[in-house]
Amino acid sequence: MPGNLSLNFISVAKGDTPVAPQPAQKPTLYIASDLEKARAFLPSTLDPSVTTQLQNAAGQEMLIVTVYRGEMPTSGYGIVVQSVTTAGDQVKIVAQSIDPASDQMVNQVTSYPYHIILIPKGQLPMKAGTVWSLLDPQGKLATEVTYP
Repeated sequence: MPGNLSLNFISVAKGDTPVAPQPAQKPTLYIASDLEKARAFLPSTLDPSVTTQLQNAAGQEMLIVTVYRGEMPTSGYGIVVQSVTTAGDQVKIVAQSIDPASDQMVNQVTSYPYHIILIPKGQLPMKAGTVWSLLDPQGKLATEVTYP
């Protein structure tokens, strides 16, 4: 699509958590400008070194973006952000869903796969009402939010 600009992002953490924010039962995007705002949607199981990295990111003018795949019936599921692009007042995040292999051992516990990334604010449209879309690699829309 003409006018799309590919953005750099930093992968901070990915995994799954047994407890997630309420809206994370379905694919969800959470965006925050600092760690205090991000705490409401970060997995409670994050390693302290990740929390430190997120704290440092705020001073570097980065947005904290957490992508949740949604509620999954077992462990072994995942989500991986592949690209972030912008065109005009829209940001598109493409993420690949990962399913456990048919012969993979999994825990029989509900899980919430996530991927946390950092995006430099200077690359982004920061107008009120910017639409952020989460898409699969085939372009199917999973969810949309506005930020700021």
